[in-house]
Order: sequence, then C-alpha cells, then structure tokens
Amino acid sequence: MKTKAISILNKFKCLGASCPNTCCRNWNVTVDETTYENYKHAKGAKKYTLLASTKRVRGFRVMRTLPRKGCIYHKKGLCQFQCEGHLEWMPEICRNYPRRILQIEDQIEVTLELSCVEMARIYLEHPGRLHFSETKEMKPQWILENHDEKFLRYLMQSREWMLDFLWREDGQTLTEDMYALYHFMYEEHRLLMRNGLDTMLSRLEQGESPLLDVKNLDRELFYPATIMNDVIYIHLWYTMIPFRNPYLYRALKAYDKQFGQVREADADAYLNQKMREMLDAMPELRLKYRSYLSYCIQELYLECYEDYYLIGKMVLILLYVQSLQIFDLSMYLEYRELPLQMQAEILSGAEKGMRHSLDSERQFLEKIRTDFMNSDK
Repeated sequence: MKTKAISILNKFKCLGASCPNTCCRNWNVTVDETTYENYKHAKGAKKYTLLASTKRVRGFRVMRTLPRKGCIYHKKGLCQFQCEGHLEWMPEICRNYPRRILQIEDQIEVTLELSCVEMARIYLEHPGRLHFSETKEMKPQWILENHDEKFLRYLMQSREWMLDFLWREDGQTLTEDMYALYHFMYEEHRLLMRNGLDTMLSRLEQGESPLLDVKNLDRELFYPATIMNDVIYIHLWYTMIPFRNPYLYRALKAYDKQFGQVREADADAYLNQKMREMLDAMPELRLKYRSYLSYCIQELYLECYEDYYLIGKMVLILLYVQSLQIFDLSMYLEYRELPLQMQAEILSGAEKGMRHSLDSERQFLEKIRTDFMNSDK
C-alpha cells in the first residue's frame, strides 16, 4: 500500500524521561483490540493485572489512571512496558505517537501530532510549506472508507490547489487568504450538496480559479472577538485544566488577564491593534501562522472524505489557526517575548485542548455555525 510521510517525520526523537510534559500523563490512553488480546494471553497473574488495568469510557477501552499522575504504568517519565521490553503490551497509540497514521482507501498518510511539545518545537523550527514523500508502509491507526473515488480525487486535488494558493506570491495578507479559503469552501460545499461534484472536479482539473478574491481587509484576525471569547471561556476553561493541560491553562490565564475586562464593543478593534503590534515586533510570526494554516489543511482536510462536510472542516481549521494567534498574543503581552520553547508549549497545549476531543469539535462547530456562518459576517 502506498505510504507517504510528512517531510519532518525523521527529525523527531522522543525525549523519554527528559520530556517536560510526557504523553503518559493527562490523556485517556486508548487500548486497541490487538493490545487487549495480548493482555489476555499474558502468562500467570500478569494476565489479570493487565486486564484489570483497563476500563471502559464512553464505549472506548482505556488505561486506568492515577489522579494527577496519568497512566498507572507511567513512572519517572517512562513507560514501564517499554522499560521491561514488553512493547506488545504498549497500546498502539503509545507506540506510534506523535505519528498520526491515516489510511484513506488504498493510501496511507503519516503526519505528526503537534500536541507533543518536542514535535511542536521541531515543527516551529521548520516553517514553510511541508511536503509528503514515499516511505515504508506503516499500520494505520485510523481508516477512512467511503468508496467514492471521484470525491477522493477532488479532495486530493483541491487540497493541493489550496496549498498552492497559500504559498503564491501576490501580497495578500493571511487574513485575506483565510477569508478567501472560507468563501471557497462555502461555495464548494453548497455546490457539492446540489450534486455538483463533476463541475467542481472539472474546474480544478482544467486549472480554473474558483476562489473569491478578497482584498484589502484592515484586520489581522479572521473570526470576531466574541467567537473567540466564547470558545475560551465556555468551551476550553474547565475545572481540571490546570492538571490536564497546564500549557493551555497558562495561555488561558494570560488571555483572561489581558482581555478579560475589555468591553465587547471595543474587543475587535483592541484585539486587532494588539495583534498588529505583536506582528510588527516579531514579523517572523506571519510566516509561522501561514505555515500552521498550511499544515492543518495538509493534515485535517481529507477527514471530510466520510461526511462530505467541506465547510465544517475548513471553519475548524481556521479556528485552530486563530486560537494559536490569540494564545501567542496573550503570552506575548504577558511576558513581552515569545522564545521558541514557550511557542512550542503554547502550540502543544492548543493542539491538545482543541484537536483531541470530538465533543469539543462538535461544540466549536455549533458555535461557528450559529454565531458566524448564519450571520453572514
């Protein structure tokens, strides 16, 4: 089976016990069926110990955890299964993380989860457009099947088209490009729902440019401040976040300190003013945010292969990008600097808090659909 990996894959090396935020902590670690079968075939009393170390949560089998410590087999920053040479007892997700191995029909794509703080740091050291290259076949963690060859062809071609659009050189700002991509996906989704896939695919294959040309937007942020404020205070801030996601919690506290008392009527102008000040002081961040939008499209866009929800995936991608901008801004205003390690921690916390929960994803979509898409802003 053809397998493609993102270009920075081989640069990652796990820090092990030196990791400042080990992936053994603060996660619900899913136990796959193959690993669970290995537990059933363990010898002696170990079999019952292993089986008792798992539980069911919302239909998924996961490792039991200790309060504020994480997986019961995590000790001093290391997995005891790995230390004892029993890799067959490590859940598949643990063996692969931060690799994200997705099979779509007869092809596999390997990308990297930036919720890993070391992977986030490596990613930030390599801004720009990343590329896929062929690599050895890997066992997929997720399989998307739809048996719609034409739609898959459209997704592959439109993804490359959007990436080409993002990395062209014509002077548009990132916000203007975000608006253009939003309107493109909005119109494409409407056309798809009217059985217009043939038209969509033909247009791409003939090299026609379907994007709406959005120019001269005098703002640095795509979503209005009210959307971001609700996402932060309603959907991200919860009781256990200081323990489950300390990196994100620190950014949320900084946001509350810097923007919590700003009046709603002034919020958009104030946020955009402060964002512009940060970008003027650190112009390299413009490339960072464009790169992150590009990478999110590369990694996430094909997920709509099963549900056909083109615009839904795009508005989430745009939310992830703007959330990173807001968290960076909050920390910059708090500390008046953004060293690389701090940026990696912010990115890691944002990815973990926003990208790894289906419940959160549904809530974000409902918020955007109700307060943004339906208002025709």
